[in-house]
Amino acid sequence: MPPWTSYDTLIVVVTVLVPAAMIALLLGMMRSLRRRQLLQRGLVHIVFLQEKRQRFLALLSLLASFFIASGIVDALTGVGLVTGGLSTAMSAAAFIGGAVSLFLLIWTSLRPGQLTEDQQAQLAWLPQQYYPLVMGPIDRD
Repeated sequence: MPPWTSYDTLIVVVTVLVPAAMIALLLGMMRSLRRRQLLQRGLVHIVFLQEKRQRFLALLSLLASFFIASGIVDALTGVGLVTGGLSTAMSAAAFIGGAVSLFLLIWTSLRPGQLTEDQQAQLAWLPQQYYPLVMGPIDRD
C-alpha cells in the first residue's frame, strides 16, 4: 500500500465535509424558506413562470448528469479501466459538481426572487387557493 499523502487527506476531508456542509445548508435553507412561506411561493413561480421553470429544469438536468457521471466513474473504476489518481479526481469532480448543482438548484430556483412587472402580470390571475395544487397545504396565520 502506498504511503498516505496530503492529497489523500484532502480527498478524505472534502468527501466528509462537503456532504455534511451541503446537508446542513439544504436543511437550513429549506427550513428557512418553509418557515417564511417562501418555499411555496418559489414552487408556484417554478410551476407558473416559464423562465423559472426552464432554469429549474436545466439545473435539475445538470444535477442528474453529475449523478450519472459519478456512477459511470464508479463503474469504470470497478472494472479497472480508470485507476489511481485519475479515478479519484474524476470521482471528486463529479461529486463537487453535483454538490454545486444542488446548491444552485435550491438557491436560484426554490428561493423566490423579485419578480419583474411581466412576471407579476403572469401570476396576477393566480389566487392563493391554487397554491396547494403546487405543494401541500399552506399554514395559515
